[in-house]
Amino acid sequence: MIHLTPAFFFLPLQSLFKTDSINYLMRPVQGYEDLALQARALLENNDDILSVVLINCGAIIDVDEFLQLDAVDGRVAVVADYHRPFHQSNVDNTSNVIVLDDRDTVVSKTARP
Repeated sequence: MIHLTPAFFFLPLQSLFKTDSINYLMRPVQGYEDLALQARALLENNDDILSVVLINCGAIIDVDEFLQLDAVDGRVAVVADYHRPFHQSNVDNTSNVIVLDDRDTVVSKTARP
């Protein structure tokens, strides 16, 4: 099994953001406690941040609740995480959480074995 670091995933995004002149801020975190601190510092009282990209974290927690995405209309989180299982709230949330998955089939709450 090959384990790819979060930096490996961020480099293409960083290049894309620079090419398209998109302002971005990268905050490496170590664990969910650190993520909570960083998110609180960045997202509280800052309605200008509408997109959050979580690389190698976020799949196993309820991202909407954890980041309080509903606090700002239009705020969206994109989760690219190899950890499994996905939190069901992330899979079911169609309004402000996007989970990137490499599987060929779509998992939904209506498609249970």
